Amino acid sequence: MCLAIPARIEQIDGLNAVINLEGVRRGISLLLCPEAKVGEYALVHAGFAISVIDEEQAQAALEPWEEMRKLIADAGGGGDARGPAFGPPPDGLPREEEA
Repeated sequence: MCLAIPARIEQIDGLNAVINLEGVRRGISLLLCPEAKVGEYALVHAGFAISVIDEEQAQAALEPWEEMRKLIADAGGGGDARGPAFGPPPDGLPREEEA
């Protein structure tokens, strides 16, 4: 099973882009979606934009993640309820936006 997360495209340089997902910025490839534009949302999997989607689709896909974060926080999950994909890497290295 594969999982793709919708994220907003903030910058484009050729076939490279920077996305923003709730304040976390990452570099991705637009090799599979060269038509993508700044301000659009893309489904991102394994560092690649695999599809361009509209904002309504992106928000609908992000709603379950927000609900899950709230449930974790309400259950006393503590710390960053966004989980390991959004927290610092396990080896203690800084996030990409901090480097």
